[in-house]
Amino acid sequence: MFSQAGAQQETAPRVKIDTPSLSGSINLAGARIDDIKLKDYHVTVDPKSPIVTLFSPANTENGYFAELGFVQGENSGKVPGPQTVWTLKSGDTLTPSTPVEISYTNDSGLTFLRTFSIDDNYMITVDDKVTNSSDKQVTVNPYGRITRFNLPDETVGLGSA
Repeated sequence: MFSQAGAQQETAPRVKIDTPSLSGSINLAGARIDDIKLKDYHVTVDPKSPIVTLFSPANTENGYFAELGFVQGENSGKVPGPQTVWTLKSGDTLTPSTPVEISYTNDSGLTFLRTFSIDDNYMITVDDKVTNSSDKQVTVNPYGRITRFNLPDETVGLGSA
């Protein structure tokens, strides 16, 4: 049985990612990059083997994801964290030519705007902007982390012998 937080991660809307090299999605719960597959790489040399999964959602056996958030500071009110469901502001698929913007507004007058962009290959760029519409000075601090729950089942050899 999943906790309410786990269920929220599982049922939250997602934004599709599609580039010549990657496919996957961004989970709007926590704004996590937690679903990335490498289109041109297979688990084995057999082209019929599954493609390599780089990131997987937290509720899967081998959860592995990137998460960016904020630490609450003076007068900030509640800041977006791992369970926050962001609102899709623009873009429905992250592609090299179409960035995606998501937002979250808290009860203290702060609006968090996150823009995801991606190049033709693998580079995802995340830009955050915080707008304060309150009459108070506010402090927030960003953080980023990569979380992996288990070692991968397969080993992928890189480089030459």
